[in-house]
Amino acid sequence: MLDKDVFYDKIGSKKEVVNMKHTKKIISGFIAMSMALSVAAPAELISLSDVLTVKAAQVGQTFKVAGKDTQFKEDNVDGYSYEVWLDQTGGSGSMTLGSGGTFSTEWSAECSRGNFLARRGRNYDATKKATDYGTIVMDYAADYSASAAGNSRLCVYGWMKNPLVEYYIIEDWVNWCPSPNGASKTVTIDGAEYEIFQLDHTGPTILGTTETFKQYFSVRKSKRTSGTITVSDHFKAWAAAGWNIGNLTEVALNVEGWESSGKATVSKLTIGTGSGEQQQTTQNPQQQNPQQGQQQVPQQTAKSTGSKGKVVNGVWTSDADVSWIDPNKPMVAISFDDGPIAGSQNPGRIHNALTKSGFHATFFYWGERIAGNEQEIKNAFNAGFEVANHTWTHPNLTQQGDKGKSEVQKTKQALDAIIGGDNDYLLRPPYLNFDASVGQAVGVPCPNCGLDTKDWDGASKDQIVNTLKSALANGSLRNKVVLCHENYDSTAGAMEEFLPYLKSQGWQCVTVSEMFKAQGKTMQAGQLYNECK
Repeated sequence: MLDKDVFYDKIGSKKEVVNMKHTKKIISGFIAMSMALSVAAPAELISLSDVLTVKAAQVGQTFKVAGKDTQFKEDNVDGYSYEVWLDQTGGSGSMTLGSGGTFSTEWSAECSRGNFLARRGRNYDATKKATDYGTIVMDYAADYSASAAGNSRLCVYGWMKNPLVEYYIIEDWVNWCPSPNGASKTVTIDGAEYEIFQLDHTGPTILGTTETFKQYFSVRKSKRTSGTITVSDHFKAWAAAGWNIGNLTEVALNVEGWESSGKATVSKLTIGTGSGEQQQTTQNPQQQNPQQGQQQVPQQTAKSTGSKGKVVNGVWTSDADVSWIDPNKPMVAISFDDGPIAGSQNPGRIHNALTKSGFHATFFYWGERIAGNEQEIKNAFNAGFEVANHTWTHPNLTQQGDKGKSEVQKTKQALDAIIGGDNDYLLRPPYLNFDASVGQAVGVPCPNCGLDTKDWDGASKDQIVNTLKSALANGSLRNKVVLCHENYDSTAGAMEEFLPYLKSQGWQCVTVSEMFKAQGKTMQAGQLYNECK
């Protein structure tokens, strides 16, 4: 429970309510954490008597808390634990279980000391320190709102043992959230700034005791209700700050309201680890080993394989190796137009910057420039980069009619001669001009522009870097197709500065085909794509 007055020990009665809340859970045999999520959706209702007779919950069931029915919980329903809880001070709430980790919730507790929570997550065996479980990533999307009365929050929540620690990663809140009572530090995780701090708190614990323990916090400076949280990076940041890290017991997405009303629909919730423990309920088929159910551990850097593609029954298929890509980590497809460039060091600088960071990219080649510059394209392909089509003469395809087919076909033949085979190639329309007639004429997917660096418009190196870093920080970079050009010194310099930074933030730079394949998404022939979604 994160009541403002409880944190600052100003109102003893509210602290006593928190203690009573946990005491009731312990007595009932259901030890609950301090926060959670609730749900409301058409579904079968379940009563407290069902829980007491150990009737297993099912996807689609709704749990209602009110009066004497104050808590429902279970360790595993479709791969995820759940809990919904309401203090006996009044009010009501509900939680409906969706598939996997999803759920919906609604509560009304605008009464004195009214407290509601609901959450879903994964339990850990507490045999290792939180930092020893490998990569732990939560990917979530929630529609969350709460009343102006009281306060509420959306967060990651859990406990550690030895030492005993209660932790929170707070993503969004209404009216109030905890703040440091002393030293704090700002860290950047998943491209966003979090304020980290710790507080001392005395109260009930998961051990069934009442004692003083540490609470660890990461509070996101720019609130949000969806995205990727690399939970393990928060553990690392706390450890780097000199905090003692205990053995992990739980990672959950939690919604709580204090003297408030509100609702939340969590339409997406997956929790996975790079070490294969507590795997996700659903898994990208490209990320599985031959032995069903085992998750392949992603490599840290890209392989130098190259890739080829083909349109089959209107759908783009690629032989890209995505085993090195972690689909739970943030990624972006940076791409480069207008090569190959004769007598320029910029393509080589860009290739080197990508390779040093273990990254891939997509290069859209201008057909008329290929003759005499084949080696640049060979180098790109051999480095694992994606070779793609930017037409033969760089025309506005919306004015070409059926001539657009020959523009694409002529460049295809030149590229086939360099990398071998009878391939299709992704196409970026020159000047980003595209309509339905262009899509019909070219017959391949057309990645366009989800983020424009404006290098073509005279942007300096620093301006390009700032554009990319700003998009990373505000969340708009993820899964985007980024437009760059390989013929500018400013672009090469920007890549040399930005790509190491991107890697340091835990991001992956991949080709367009890799981005879609790694996330189990498809591209259709003749369609325009600015991002993978």
